[in-house]
Amino acid sequence: MTFDTLEASNFSGAPVALYEFVRGPVTWYYCTADRDITHNSNVYRAVAISDSGIPLSGDPSADDVTIEMPAAEEVPALFLGTPPSDVMTVTIRRLHYGDTESRVFWIGTVAAVQRPSDELGCKIVCRNLAASFETDGVRLTWTRQCPYVLYDLATCKVAKASFVVAASPSAASGRVLTVPACATYDEGEFSGGFVEWTTDSGATERRGISSHVGATLTLYGLTDGIPVGDFVNIYFGCNRTPDRCQTKYNNLPNYGGFPSIPGVSPFDGRNNF
Repeated sequence: MTFDTLEASNFSGAPVALYEFVRGPVTWYYCTADRDITHNSNVYRAVAISDSGIPLSGDPSADDVTIEMPAAEEVPALFLGTPPSDVMTVTIRRLHYGDTESRVFWIGTVAAVQRPSDELGCKIVCRNLAASFETDGVRLTWTRQCPYVLYDLATCKVAKASFVVAASPSAASGRVLTVPACATYDEGEFSGGFVEWTTDSGATERRGISSHVGATLTLYGLTDGIPVGDFVNIYFGCNRTPDRCQTKYNNLPNYGGFPSIPGVSPFDGRNNF
């Protein structure tokens, strides 16, 4: 039978929900069946998983889906400490047991993970993908400092592979990462940069660097997950001034700021314009 026939049948259908969580190159597969299911060459593990249903209010920003599953599973465990730096997408499919045809019922992203307790499991709050279409984009403004994201190939255009140091952290505590190799560079060289490493699952994780003094890097976020004693990539930072753009990166033609903007506002009530 076709999917539509099974879906409309009163007795022949055996619906199973398939869940796909994707983070970079890694995908986790779960299903609501009482046994593992292989579909499209992917093995969906049978776990105690369910969702709140697919809402159709007409307002994507209000159509969140809550997925409940054991807190010990791999996906919830990623949010136990600092959440992943990359967006995790969720796809919910519907399949009838014994059939080979499935349909995508819902696509979104993980917005939050609530963990009442390990015994009660967890709730994964997922945001409808269409909700992102209704949000305002970041507007480019006139500023003295450069507004571009460092190493963004579309705006900044600096190749990050040319400004990286592979080094091994010797200690990590709270927001502070100790990297002896960073002590050989001038203070502040890595401020505004970031630390990048590959997790055991193969995904890429990052932490922004707030400040650099000697061998000490103070991060935006915690150091949990950073492999102490193993090599990580540390990228140089930028204070977003023309001098730094030219002397460090030789990139002044792509500088996005306007340092000569006058310090007088046309909105302060004075007749200056």
